[in-house]
Amino acid sequence: MIDASGLEVVPTGPSEQPRVLTPHAKELRMLLRRAGVSVTTEEIRQDPIRWTRWVALAYNAVVLLKGPTSYVVAPNGANLVVCHAAAQLATAGSGDVLTGILGYMLSDSSLTGVHGLETVSNTRLMELTACAAVIHGQLGRVTAAQGTVSASRLIDQLPAVMKEFGF
Repeated sequence: MIDASGLEVVPTGPSEQPRVLTPHAKELRMLLRRAGVSVTTEEIRQDPIRWTRWVALAYNAVVLLKGPTSYVVAPNGANLVVCHAAAQLATAGSGDVLTGILGYMLSDSSLTGVHGLETVSNTRLMELTACAAVIHGQLGRVTAAQGTVSASRLIDQLPAVMKEFGF
């Protein structure tokens, strides 16, 4: 899983390990530019699946385009749309909390179904990434209902929300 400044150095092309990239629109634009595609953030907002797929292909990765609606796209074009975000999540550190949730899910072999040296399929990466985005959206709503949303307040509420989802 690669997020934030790690996106600035991730190489294009094939990878020996499956990877999930988690950019927001401006970071997606930067990834596209590094892959030789010039596009504006407005063009990304108008056709997010198209441009997220470009990145998924160029970097051979599952890509989560974060935003009010999140898009999870695999290199083969398969995609999931997550309309479960909370507007209050547009705050510093919120994406780091999402990355932590996703990191937990990807590291748990009972969730990935992978043991030993097996590789997690892109389909399973997509499912877990979408699930993390849904949990993150619920976390934002729960936290907002109790006051101001900040990364530390999200983390405080995380155990209760994870429990809602059976974790």
